[in-house]
Amino acid sequence: MLPQFITDFTAAAVKASPKGIAVVEQAIQEAIDEINRMMPMIDPEEFSADAFIPKSAFGAAERSPLVALHHAKAHAVMRDTLVGVVTDLENFKAACVAARDGFVEVDTDARTELNARVNAITALGNADTGNADDAYHQAVYDNANAQASETNPDEQEG
Repeated sequence: MLPQFITDFTAAAVKASPKGIAVVEQAIQEAIDEINRMMPMIDPEEFSADAFIPKSAFGAAERSPLVALHHAKAHAVMRDTLVGVVTDLENFKAACVAARDGFVEVDTDARTELNARVNAITALGNADTGNADDAYHQAVYDNANAQASETNPDEQEG
């Protein structure tokens, strides 16, 4: 749902017109609201706790240890990748806020308005959204030696 939302947001936020680029403040606010709504649903720690499967759950078949090992590695990669996704959403939200705030401060002077719009578009274009990919690749590397176990390695003691 989120990738389609981002695509719809981009189409609504920046549209071609005979007068140039017009940025729609409402679309920016909708993006901020949607990110605020979705962020609580993307919790790497909750995923880590809820998606853990103990090694014994894979049974005693010959290939069970291998399946458990691959599950443990995939679980660790997913958890670490979610951290990158959360970072990307936070960065995109900050860019949306900067863009929205740029409009709030626009006065009636046409030159000032043009500069604010250019700055808003620049803020959106400069959003650092490569963290999920970086987190995924780092997670694959970091978790190459992950092992299946009976206990959740991410579970906090106490």
